[in-house]
Amino acid sequence: MKTSAKEKIIKIFTGFNPVGDNDYERSFEFQNISTGNYDPPAYIVRIILIELLGLPDYGPMEKVWWHTVFNYKNKTFLIRDYKFGSWSIEGETADELAQKIVSEIKKKIKIASNNLDKILYAHLKYYAQNGNFFIKNLSRSLSSIYYFYLQKTKDAIDDVRNLKTSKVSKESNSLIADSWNENLKLTKTTFCYVYSMIHAFYSYLEFILDVIYAFEQPNIDFWEFRKKCWNDRFKMLFNLKIRALNKIYVKLLEYKNKYRNPLSHGLTNEISILVPLPASGLVPLSYQFLSNELYYGLMGMNDINIAEQIIETFSSFLDYMNKSEPYSYYLRYAEWGFEIPVNKKDVEKIKNRMTNMEDFEEYLKGEAAYTDTIINREI
Repeated sequence: MKTSAKEKIIKIFTGFNPVGDNDYERSFEFQNISTGNYDPPAYIVRIILIELLGLPDYGPMEKVWWHTVFNYKNKTFLIRDYKFGSWSIEGETADELAQKIVSEIKKKIKIASNNLDKILYAHLKYYAQNGNFFIKNLSRSLSSIYYFYLQKTKDAIDDVRNLKTSKVSKESNSLIADSWNENLKLTKTTFCYVYSMIHAFYSYLEFILDVIYAFEQPNIDFWEFRKKCWNDRFKMLFNLKIRALNKIYVKLLEYKNKYRNPLSHGLTNEISILVPLPASGLVPLSYQFLSNELYYGLMGMNDINIAEQIIETFSSFLDYMNKSEPYSYYLRYAEWGFEIPVNKKDVEKIKNRMTNMEDFEEYLKGEAAYTDTIINREI
């Protein structure tokens, strides 16, 4: 008979046995041998030891949700989880032999976890494909990257604008050259930040589209929604008959096609192809390609004003989101750091709180306090 995946995992832990009452009582005086373990995470360790091996779960303790005690190689050990998802191993002693056995136990857990993860992936993917999942909230990370490069770009633009050309005589050609080189350097710096800002913004925007999908629940499966190109997802979620929003969309699409997409692919398209032409040297496939700032501009863009126009478009979109309902509620929820539910019941529960922003803020504060107590294992 073919050995099942569960049986293979259980076989790894041959020799692990539950303890009697006396051994469990002694475990309260055990010493830490290995703490702060995160790989694999504590929830995987629990499934292996308690659900698969059948070791007893002795329940919660301070900052702990579960713990179990077992005998292995004539020694008794305690494994428990801890807040923030780590887990620890304790023993009667922390001598060299105990540490050696604990290293063996950790290796067994690691091997079993790799096997279990493959099984668990298929199981969890089934639930996710049926809409029972949350989207990890990366709002703070993505927005902070964008705003970092936004400020860097603004500062660089100010440096260019504030650069005063020295008043020099005809004889001071070296000063003219110095001033020109300084301007060149500052402009180049500006556009380096612009390109980073563009990437950061569209990454943040991709996340925003997922958030809006979750709350709007359009008539399309999430996984199918994700497969669609950016502009189709955008048009599916926003009413582009609104003139102001349509104007922003047109610009966002332009900058995405003109800057973000080529940069994401290393500027590797036919615009970069040059062919030798007699008496002309290397020429592009089309002379119209010469107008593309990324490839043939002095430093990627021909005019510092373009950077300011891009900033204006990005800011206009985020301003619209923050000032227009219901999007302002969606962004505010994301900004608080909560994971984003896609399950319709969970979504409706939150949307029912979106009556006015003041009350919604109070609701979010309460949810944040409750979440903190869970993370800190206070309940």
